Amino acid sequence: MSKFLQTEPLIYKGNHRVPQLSILVDDLDRCSAETVVQVLRAVNLLLEGDGEKTFWLAIDPQIVVSAINEGCGEHLRKARVDGADFLDKII
Repeated sequence: MSKFLQTEPLIYKGNHRVPQLSILVDDLDRCSAETVVQVLRAVNLLLEGDGEKTFWLAIDPQIVVSAINEGCGEHLRKARVDGADFLDKII
């Protein structure tokens, strides 16, 4: 792990060097509805943290939206939104 931290790209904010984090999420559309929701919530939490981050989502949005509706349907209906709104908020 220390080799990775030494070789990862760095950006500058003021006089401070800040590591840049890049994450690729692939095949999310092949996961269960529960896993889809957990991964998207984790992505959302990581986006809220400090530091520069880039996420690449290689997904079929229609399948992911359907999984979100299945995994969070009750909560989304109460909020009068759907899986597309949930995904749009993150992306």
